[in-house]
Amino acid sequence: MDIPDDLNRELRNRRKKDQEIDARQKKEKEKRDSAYREVERLRVKDYDKLMKLARYAAKWANDFFKDKRGKEMIGKAVFVYGLILFSSDKFFRGLPLEKPDVGARARVLIKKNGELVYHEQYKWFPPSDDVLLGKVPVRAELLIAELHPDYLKAFVEHLKSGKVWETIKQEIK
Repeated sequence: MDIPDDLNRELRNRRKKDQEIDARQKKEKEKRDSAYREVERLRVKDYDKLMKLARYAAKWANDFFKDKRGKEMIGKAVFVYGLILFSSDKFFRGLPLEKPDVGARARVLIKKNGELVYHEQYKWFPPSDDVLLGKVPVRAELLIAELHPDYLKAFVEHLKSGKVWETIKQEIK
């Protein structure tokens, strides 16, 4: 078939662009996979420290849910998915961001049914599927397995510092 030269050039250019995109995506995936392997290494290396943090967070969530005032606050949550306990713009796809992104939100929420969940949201897009961190009683092992070690540390610091109460105050109607 006789195809015009300019169309053949366009097809070659598009193939080249597709190959460049594929190569860039492969490189990004390799980088992400390497980062996930590093997270697993950190979990093993710092397991005892992380367990102490996770136990604190699990106990806090369990106590909060068992308290009738805690349940009342959960019921008054403005956010339809649950009561936000902690939100960070420094994590996305389970990994720390090179720089904070105001459009990215990584959250820990507690739901009316006692589930403690982690989810991420970018700008106005719907949030990612919930990652179950446990249902009351929450187990510390799940927090270690599902949260980045630095995110877990930041979450526990948020609880210990009392900033969680400021967050809750903003989140209830």
